[in-house]
Amino acid sequence: MTQNVVTYTVEVVTDNSDGKLLPYLTATAYFETNRRDNVLQVANAALRWGPRQEQILPAFRSVSMGNPVERSTNNPQSQHQDTNTSGPPNYRQATLWVAQGSFVRPTRVRAGISDDTNTEVQGDEIREGLEVVAGEQQQTVNNTGTVNPFTPQIRPGRTSGQGQRP
Repeated sequence: MTQNVVTYTVEVVTDNSDGKLLPYLTATAYFETNRRDNVLQVANAALRWGPRQEQILPAFRSVSMGNPVERSTNNPQSQHQDTNTSGPPNYRQATLWVAQGSFVRPTRVRAGISDDTNTEVQGDEIREGLEVVAGEQQQTVNNTGTVNPFTPQIRPGRTSGQGQRP
């Protein structure tokens, strides 16, 4: 331990016949602590996104689906920590927003294990190919009325198919 950083020496044996791995270079390793096959998954951004009141389908505006901040992965209370590898994972309640015309409507889901990019989801309305909202595409227009091509774009997420793991 040096300056509050714990370092470990790890020996990894792997095929490097293509020579892509070079000595003394930094590498990142991921440890699989849980795995579920044939599940539907959604981008984590879709679990964090929340609409403005005027974006919600009028029939659902009075329905309380929770605060988007509570669903944020930055909030430790909403983080999924699954340490049970022998049984089913612990699920947390979450809300996905599904586009319906020019509005969005809420869909309650159970969120399962995550790989920090995608999260397993289950729910009555969840099916493969369902398009969910993960963000808004906003383009800035300068004072001449032209769109800035360098404005970052956020693409909508959707559930993934079978055979992929979260």
